[in-house]
Amino acid sequence: MSTSYLWQRDGNQCRICDQSIDMMLTYPDMMRASVDHILPYSLGGTHHESNLQLAHLRCNLIKQKRIGFKIPNAHNPRPGLDGGFAT
Repeated sequence: MSTSYLWQRDGNQCRICDQSIDMMLTYPDMMRASVDHILPYSLGGTHHESNLQLAHLRCNLIKQKRIGFKIPNAHNPRPGLDGGFAT
């Protein structure tokens, strides 16, 4: 399943943070599109399209294997590799 297909199916919003995804971004940009498993593959989720959603790579990496995880507030659209969070 490609990010382009998910973008056409679901629109251009990250399903984790609800912010728009710029489909022109590429590696190494952490805000580029990625395919996220709603029920993580490591917890028994499948690669079936009903279990896949569009997400920023950054959001997907923060989510890890959590179920139903959302990032509640809009984030910096161009965070550093640390995810943009203060430590």
